Amino acid sequence: MPTFTIDEHAPILVEFKPAPGLEHTTRGLPSPTDLAKQSEQAINAAMSTIHAVAKRIVATIDAISDRPAKVEVDFGLKLDVAAGALVAQASTEASFVVKLTWEREKPQTK
Repeated sequence: MPTFTIDEHAPILVEFKPAPGLEHTTRGLPSPTDLAKQSEQAINAAMSTIHAVAKRIVATIDAISDRPAKVEVDFGLKLDVAAGALVAQASTEASFVVKLTWEREKPQTK
């Protein structure tokens, strides 16, 4: 049976759309090294944004006296070469759609 090894250090490259009114030309394209660096920064910003949103949601849920049994939150992230990661206004413009789910543990009965 074939095996597959996950390379956790493999680069993730991101295609960035040009700013409105600008067009990419061959001369205007980033070098492979610059693209890898910009992509890494954008992915790191996206992971930091997901982490920050999750922490805020948990803090909000913890502040509720009668907590819901389950909470689901969907949001989109848009990657931008200059800004990093932004919460997208609509899922159609999102680079990632993130779904976070928390479910309260049921008390164990003996």
